[in-house]
Amino acid sequence: MIKIERNLEEIALLYLTKLKECKRKKQYPINSWFIDKIDELILAKPDEFNQINEEFEALYYSNNENVQRFRRYMDNQYKTMCDKHGYWLAKELNVNTCPYCNRQYTFTTDKKKKIRPQFDHFFSKSKYPHLALSFYNLIPCCPTCNHVKSDHVSELLHPYFEGYDVNCRFSVNHREFMLEKDSDIKVSIDTLIECDDENFKIKCKNNIRTFALKELYQEHTDYIEEIILKTYSYNQEYYNGLIEDFSRMGKSTGEIHRLIFGNYIDRASNEQRPLSKLTSDILEQIGLQKYSYET
Repeated sequence: MIKIERNLEEIALLYLTKLKECKRKKQYPINSWFIDKIDELILAKPDEFNQINEEFEALYYSNNENVQRFRRYMDNQYKTMCDKHGYWLAKELNVNTCPYCNRQYTFTTDKKKKIRPQFDHFFSKSKYPHLALSFYNLIPCCPTCNHVKSDHVSELLHPYFEGYDVNCRFSVNHREFMLEKDSDIKVSIDTLIECDDENFKIKCKNNIRTFALKELYQEHTDYIEEIILKTYSYNQEYYNGLIEDFSRMGKSTGEIHRLIFGNYIDRASNEQRPLSKLTSDILEQIGLQKYSYET
């Protein structure tokens, strides 16, 4: 899980302005409720969702026909938003890799062909139709993660506010792989023992299970093997030589590390390229303190 670091409040306000430019008919009381509360619903943050859910259920869940009608209405509203503003919103957020898995690119590149990430509804659109357009409920992600998450409602880390960072890390059995002839690479993802935030730990476990991250990352053993072999092969003298050679080309330390290891290893840039979180964690696990993570 990679946290999406952006000026989210500014983007949210621009998004609200664009939505309010669309005319909406108050055909039914439940539609009127949404239109009258549109500012609150669009700008609501995750810690406000439960209160809004309770209000919606108290007002309308006693009448299933109204709820079904409203769900169809919000489905159409969401489709209209995607057609008119989906590309713009994805471009503004400018998320390069899926925040849920950090395994796939999510570039926004072609408006006509609608090449952009999908939007996952953090609170599912089917169960919470009133949040279908809420800015903080729309997470740009890859198709795989959007599919496997589906209507999953377990408590998860929210990419706009939380990420694994240094408290939940990948690890591999690099010593056994290098020293034992027929040893296979095994990948683990765990929260650090030092982390005392139990709620964070629960969310991390839920994310790992929901998105099948351990199973998916186990498929990247060829990439992991390359990292292990490089780190065991580069002694200090050879590494210093590479730094010196690349420095003559005007490359910064961060750029040199990316050229050596094939990925961004400074944590602030983990979202820039797939598998960068994995790369950072493995290099740190093996103990390459000599490789500065500064950009």
